[in-house]
Amino acid sequence: MPKDASLDLFLGLYVQVWCLQLLKERARGALLTPCVLALAAAVAFAGAALVRRRHKHEARKAVAAAGLYYLVRRGSSSNHVLLQALLAVAVLEARDGAALRAYGRQLLGALYGMTALAKLNDGWVDGRGSCVALIAAAGVHELGLPPPPRAVFAAQPYVGIVAEVALAVAFALRSAGRLGSRRWTIALAVAGGAFHVLLAAPRPPLSVYPFSALMAPLFALGLSDGSDLDGAKASLGLALGSVALAEAHKVAVGAAAARVEYPPYVSWDLGLSWCALAFVLVARDAVAAPPRRPARVHRTSLAAMLLLLASALPYVGLRTHPSFIMFSNLRIEGGRSNHWFLSSSVLRRIDLGGGAMADTVIVYKASPAIRDLEVDLGRYMDPRVAAAVDAANASRRFLISPPLGAWPLPDWPAPAGRAADTFAVPFVELRRRVSAAAAAGLDAAVTYGRAGARRTFAIKRDGSLAAGSDPLLREPLPAPWRWVYRFRPFDAEGVVHCRH
Repeated sequence: MPKDASLDLFLGLYVQVWCLQLLKERARGALLTPCVLALAAAVAFAGAALVRRRHKHEARKAVAAAGLYYLVRRGSSSNHVLLQALLAVAVLEARDGAALRAYGRQLLGALYGMTALAKLNDGWVDGRGSCVALIAAAGVHELGLPPPPRAVFAAQPYVGIVAEVALAVAFALRSAGRLGSRRWTIALAVAGGAFHVLLAAPRPPLSVYPFSALMAPLFALGLSDGSDLDGAKASLGLALGSVALAEAHKVAVGAAAARVEYPPYVSWDLGLSWCALAFVLVARDAVAAPPRRPARVHRTSLAAMLLLLASALPYVGLRTHPSFIMFSNLRIEGGRSNHWFLSSSVLRRIDLGGGAMADTVIVYKASPAIRDLEVDLGRYMDPRVAAAVDAANASRRFLISPPLGAWPLPDWPAPAGRAADTFAVPFVELRRRVSAAAAAGLDAAVTYGRAGARRTFAIKRDGSLAAGSDPLLREPLPAPWRWVYRFRPFDAEGVVHCRH
């Protein structure tokens, strides 16, 4: 393959993003797992290819294939993992550098377009529960900036929508061979870098630095059509600089070991430092590269089509977790929609899930295995960050839905505080959770409301069901529905809080 320095930068960033997964497995003590070993071997091969400037095309394919295998086996249920898998698909399907860069632009355009669509809802602009109000307040505090007036925080949801729509349009135009001037390229590099570093900046558990880190190699694809940057030297400098900056950051703000991260990468200081320096590299590449019209590839990538499909699944009643509606305050479950255009009646007409997402229950009380279907990470927030969030009149609630067995994390016991709130969830998802907990021998008791009636499910010591228990909850979902359906909890009434 011909030398292409812009793809060298992509490969260097891409390899280091996969190293984040290896850091997570090291923390888990699972480095000797076969899929982890395969990923580590591919990463080592890619590093050698960068240094020797040989077999870089094969190295990209090897890392993508090993990474995809790893994610299928051990990836977290998260939107950044879903995007990482789609980028791996794009790398595998691209025949050459021009195709890979085009597929990167298509992924970026589709991603920003679909996330912007999800944010067109009442919850996103309601400062009481809006994700943007929460993350912005925490990020401004972490960056040491003075808190802006509340009116600025109130305007941020609309600014966020406009920004994502603009990024979607910009990358769609670059896919069509437009916006190739240096001015536009630099503007996109700076805007994207600032946006994603701000998302990474809040202290855990609010930081989404794994997602921001993944965007750096995508931007390297989407913005550059050729430069003279030495990928090996840049990657080495990035790695060493990130470690040094992370150590300095730890000294300044305290060690990250005491902070809760989910998924547990336990690398926030390093991840934040890496994101900042990686986007500086991307911007430097954009400045140095000669202006040229982005090459057009007259083919839509499979990865972009899969992203659009995954983004559409919530609206047709099939899957809300993981998906790209995360952190958007969108509520479309329970037969009610807060979306500005996709109303409840529209969603009913396009529902393909047989009403599964509309058939919901309210969970009032449950054993830990069932109750942890919804976890509020906001309870683990640093007190200083919590004060900044309160000052912005934002909600501290930051909700996730970890799979059975993934919570609680052993190093972080539940903090003292308010009693657990009730939550709503589609009945089919409660059935998945209860049946899995029962099969694992865990306590699977739950008191819930369905269709206006309050019911209790419990299993006696002899294995029989307590009186009044619905036996359907004990039955696992039949194939293929266990793969098609996957829903997260939601707020049935009142404020729609920020949730993964």
